[in-house]
Amino acid sequence: MWLPTAEKLGLKWVPLFENGPMVDVNDLAVVMNEFRRLREALAINPKNVSILERIDFILEELGDVPLGEVSEIFIG
Repeated sequence: MWLPTAEKLGLKWVPLFENGPMVDVNDLAVVMNEFRRLREALAINPKNVSILERIDFILEELGDVPLGEVSEIFIG
């Protein structure tokens, strides 16, 4: 459900997470914004509760990345 929605929204990064890419920390703000857009689009359907919880977890974890200490992160 999340992948077709991500593609419909024209998201660049989120569809790549199906395969677990490395992400430069300089792209982290864009990645987080895409997850927020995906979450907003999926929130209209109450059946997406587990996906929304996962997105919330991902956003929380990405928000805790020590940007000054790492150059890339693996998301998968």
